[in-house]
Amino acid sequence: MRTVFKSVCNRHGVALLALVLLIFISQTGFSQATFTSTGVTTDWNTATTWSIGGTADDDAPTNIPDADDIVNIQSGHTITVSASSAALSITFTNAGNTTLTVTSPAVLTVTTFITLNNSPNTARTTTISGTGRIDVGTTLTIGGSTAPTGGNFILRTLISTISDLNISGNLILTALRDGPGSDESNPVLQLQSGTITVLGT
Repeated sequence: MRTVFKSVCNRHGVALLALVLLIFISQTGFSQATFTSTGVTTDWNTATTWSIGGTADDDAPTNIPDADDIVNIQSGHTITVSASSAALSITFTNAGNTTLTVTSPAVLTVTTFITLNNSPNTARTTTISGTGRIDVGTTLTIGGSTAPTGGNFILRTLISTISDLNISGNLILTALRDGPGSDESNPVLQLQSGTITVLGT
């Protein structure tokens, strides 16, 4: 009985190993993609809202971001999340003002971070609004690493009116100065309504 059990395991073990390798190979063909807003449409769950860069995405044919994808929201664009969605990270570029709206009962889950990049020479504002919820896995950062130029006092502002913004890690406000007495880039957080919960510092 023991020998039969071994022979069955050996015979089927080869098939099982081949199946595992096949699954691994098929999955390596799909990995993290970068989704950049196009401005053509505003709905997060509409393919024309995004252009896809980087490696092949595993969400075809829907072609919308999910928990393993990088999301960049471009200058002047508005994105609306009306059904629960996810992303690996979200970066708001420094080129212009942007808006992200999440409507109830939707939840936008960001596995790692949200970053609001600063502009070197122009004040920028990002508005996060809606009756829904955003859960951030690590950090939310206002301000980037771009050295300020062309103005004495440049603001990078986040206006939050969303019902619930939950940050599992830290809320980081990054200010930059281009030498003593020179240009400054300063982060601003305006909590106009709703709740921001920060579990880090």
